[in-house]
Amino acid sequence: MSHQTQVSLERPERIVTSRIFEAPRELAWRAFTESGQVEPWCGPLGFTTTTEVMEVRAGGQWRHTMHGPDGRDYPNLIEYSANAGDGHG
Repeated sequence: MSHQTQVSLERPERIVTSRIFEAPRELAWRAFTESGQVEPWCGPLGFTTTTEVMEVRAGGQWRHTMHGPDGRDYPNLIEYSANAGDGHG
């Protein structure tokens, strides 16, 4: 599955990322929205990821912790302002 990534820093407090994948829509959607699918690839090499909450919907949150190979934990919070997949499941 190849992809292109674009990042926008229009506002300093917000990072907007968009990607185009050469893969079936359903497969790409699941890779980003199902906790069991995200953990194996999310994060830098050598890190693991634990998801506490994943609510992929407008107003929802993804709270997860990346665990570094040095034993340090890096809590993350992603807040979804929109969900492009609503109704496309």
